[in-house]
Amino acid sequence: MQRAQLTIRALNNTLEGVSSPAITLYDVLSVSQSVELNELKKAYREKVRVYHPDVCPPAEREESSKMFLQVQEAYETLSDPMLRADYDFNLHFNPQIMLLNKRNGSVRDGAKQQWAEQLQRLNKSMVMDMERESWGGRMRRNQTVARNSK
Repeated sequence: MQRAQLTIRALNNTLEGVSSPAITLYDVLSVSQSVELNELKKAYREKVRVYHPDVCPPAEREESSKMFLQVQEAYETLSDPMLRADYDFNLHFNPQIMLLNKRNGSVRDGAKQQWAEQLQRLNKSMVMDMERESWGGRMRRNQTVARNSK
């Protein structure tokens, strides 16, 4: 039990760093990126035994539950070959959306947040383009939209 408390505190300290704190799904399970499926399963089972809400003290149940959910998400992603390949590719080329961080809490939330930000920038640029468009251009666009909606 003492080991679980130290691990939770260590991960939280990592997450509360000065710069943009982030850990990968591999870090959540404490495995390397070249881990085999059987080793991944073994690491998952060890982490589940530590962070499962039923085995932790009541005072640490909320914190342990959050870690348990992160461990589950990490295992679900890394145990599926397709999801893992996609995760590894995105981790290499677009690391900001594939990292767990304290603000987002999960990889999926980080990706959704980035997608929402991109969509918001796109909508803003479209509005700005529409404001710069001439009266004739707006009329032609409106006629095209009206024809397409019929």
